Amino acid sequence: MREIKFKCINKCDNTFLDVWSISVNGDWVQFADQGYLFNNDEVNEFELLQYTGLKDIDGEEIFEGDIVKHFSGLPFLVVWDNQYCGWGLKNKNFTCSLLDYEPSKHYKILGNIYQNPELLEVK
Repeated sequence: MREIKFKCINKCDNTFLDVWSISVNGDWVQFADQGYLFNNDEVNEFELLQYTGLKDIDGEEIFEGDIVKHFSGLPFLVVWDNQYCGWGLKNKNFTCSLLDYEPSKHYKILGNIYQNPELLEVK
């Protein structure tokens, strides 16, 4: 069975919080490490990031918004891609499915788009 997980970034200070629960109708989110409930107005200050169900070469969980190093050496952003009906890798010039190559053998998490956007720059 696929593991459904989320983590959350506070867009005000770029810190991550673990998500404990999400209401079905979207009125609140509860964070495990803080024990706070946030209502709908406050939820807009946060971005929920879904776990892809995959791990990188170091066994780290790959989440939406992560920047991974592809075996080619290029950095890619992990995104939901409607074209592939699944998780995709995207950079300035190229998009592919995250499943094109086995993530546990070919991808390494470098950072994320919120705290390290400069990692997507190709040198």
